[in-house]
Amino acid sequence: ECLIGEAMAPPNNEGPAASDRIFRVSKAPVLSGRNQEAISSSAEASTVDDVQSRKIEQVANAHSDARKREPTAFLSDQEISSSWLFRTAQAMLCAYASFMYQFSVQGHERLPQQKAALIVTLHTYHSGDIGIALLHGQKVTNRVIRGLLHRLLMRIAPFLRFLGVVPGYRDTAKALLDQGFWVAVVPGGAEEVMFHASENGKHAYETAWSTKEGESRCGFAKVALSMGPGFQVFPCFCENGEEMKINPLADLWTWLKLDFAWGALSRSMPFFIRWWMLQIAILVS
Repeated sequence: ECLIGEAMAPPNNEGPAASDRIFRVSKAPVLSGRNQEAISSSAEASTVDDVQSRKIEQVANAHSDARKREPTAFLSDQEISSSWLFRTAQAMLCAYASFMYQFSVQGHERLPQQKAALIVTLHTYHSGDIGIALLHGQKVTNRVIRGLLHRLLMRIAPFLRFLGVVPGYRDTAKALLDQGFWVAVVPGGAEEVMFHASENGKHAYETAWSTKEGESRCGFAKVALSMGPGFQVFPCFCENGEEMKINPLADLWTWLKLDFAWGALSRSMPFFIRWWMLQIAILVS
């Protein structure tokens, strides 16, 4: 069951925008004896005009770069969802999820139908719930959710673009949100998979907020803050998501404690070998 929670808005501690305060001053009537104040206010307003123009130009350029890099992502929801690939994948995955897991979505009415929304959920070790949630979400809301995926995986499976999936770049997410699309992000990935596969589920439903290299995984929060005061973030949780599997091989793997041994061995290896050992662990589990 996929549960969508109440919206959360980033804090706004800045109060009224400086540009609003300046424009209120500059629009005051020019009275005799206050020419110097009027000139000063006009100069401030002109400066703000220049700053705002530069910001608008920068946003337009950023959108242009994102559109050139990912043109499919900016197609309308109707164009993406009406393709044969989308409809086929949706029919198959939704039927499978309904039969195997009685999958359902609750709380989708909280999402703004005519506005942008950022949906944030956690990473399961098998990732089987991600595609199901995206496609089932479109079925119940009629909106295609743009899911941000690992850039390397997008190179391996570029066809996922036709299902609404895009590489996880912040400027792409910002551009999509500015255009009113729904964007979903799943912080986490390799660390969660390895923790689960190497320690028999001990760290299930936990998110590592930094990588082994110390890099932060809070890029989605920066995107939300860049959208300005009042922008809403919707938490999402797939109930029993870690249990969405029937895999006798994985059960044998964990019963023999090979997950512990494989995890300890992989963490001692150079990055390239560790990455391939991780892929094997994912296939087994």
